[in-house]
Amino acid sequence: GCGFVKLGRYGPFRKEDRKQKDDFDLKTFVFDQEPSGWSFGVSEDFRSAKQIVDITDDTTGETHHLAESQIPMYVNECGYNPHLVQNVHSREEDDRNVIYYVDQRNAIKAGVSIELLTDYFSHYEMVRKRKGYGKDNITGIEKSDEDEASRLKRDCKEREEVVAMVSRLTPVEVYYRLDFLTQRIQIPLDDLLLNKSDKSTAFTTRQLKARIRLSWLAELFLDHIGKLERSESTLRLSEDVRSIVPDQGKSVVVSMLKEAKNMARSLRWSPAAKESCQSKNLQEILKNETVEEMVFRIENYIPFAMNANVWCPLARDYIKRVLIELSVFVRKGINCEDFAAMFKILQQHTSEIVQSIAKCARDADLVPLSFSHGSEGSLFVDPADNTHMSVCSIEGNSTLLKGVLSILSDFRQKAG
Repeated sequence: GCGFVKLGRYGPFRKEDRKQKDDFDLKTFVFDQEPSGWSFGVSEDFRSAKQIVDITDDTTGETHHLAESQIPMYVNECGYNPHLVQNVHSREEDDRNVIYYVDQRNAIKAGVSIELLTDYFSHYEMVRKRKGYGKDNITGIEKSDEDEASRLKRDCKEREEVVAMVSRLTPVEVYYRLDFLTQRIQIPLDDLLLNKSDKSTAFTTRQLKARIRLSWLAELFLDHIGKLERSESTLRLSEDVRSIVPDQGKSVVVSMLKEAKNMARSLRWSPAAKESCQSKNLQEILKNETVEEMVFRIENYIPFAMNANVWCPLARDYIKRVLIELSVFVRKGINCEDFAAMFKILQQHTSEIVQSIAKCARDADLVPLSFSHGSEGSLFVDPADNTHMSVCSIEGNSTLLKGVLSILSDFRQKAG
């Protein structure tokens, strides 16, 4: 045998492949978690923060051409398959370069081929779960992202983590996070979206999701910037800077927040960009992302939305319809004068669902009123907990209708 043989570098290949963890976390959220499957944390810090080696392109979220020209990218993972044995190991070089080595201790006969396999251990588990071959997938506890409720649960968890991360950023960190998002992702995406002749095919599904999620991040950052502008800690930071740069401390911080606010606004959808996304396929993606945004927003009102173990197909259809209507209502601004129109739309959808229930009864078709059996990890609901019980009908005292009415009532209070 020959022991460890250097297979090649996994990354980084370009200066853009080295990222601060916060920048990488924002990028992997924007590109629907795809970059998380092509990254490594390394020992060396990068600009005083934890460094992530990322071999995906900042405009597509998919592996870039330099990484694709190297063998290590094509090494598969053995995962939990007992018949597959790891024979490739990753090691750090200079605390920043990830190198793959083949561990071949036995001689290989001429003409014999072996599959190269590695193991990414526990930090790769969420990627496995999303793709359907994690430990909980194998045991039947969780489903892959092909299941809508499972995907929504994971995506909402990711959104919670993004909200928590943004909420702790200082004025300086806000500026640099937004500089990364605008310069490396938003501007190139908008250029691609607006300048290609065949716009319906120029944008991939992942890129469209990225553009939609950037718009969601815009409001998150703008809200946080507003809080920073009103906070005592920002004023103290201004004084700290002023002690170093006399008479300029406050102006420097205020100027950074002003520029950060402009960058955050640029993350929003422009009318021209929206006009470029009119194909049926792209509109369907936009609708699905809109539903996810609203599911995250209304978790406290309608528990486990879209979960087949909790809501029957008719109820899930009703939830989806209402969330799409609510998203339009919220995006254009909460105006008390619009509530009457919103209630009228809600009444129309409720009437249609009631008619569907009546039809199921006439046709003795219980499938639209039935639930999936079993549990989905933390989505399991105790039947004794009436606050989380689903309903097959849309009656006046149903949990679902109460949830929707609570959303409208809360929005109306916020509108004043």
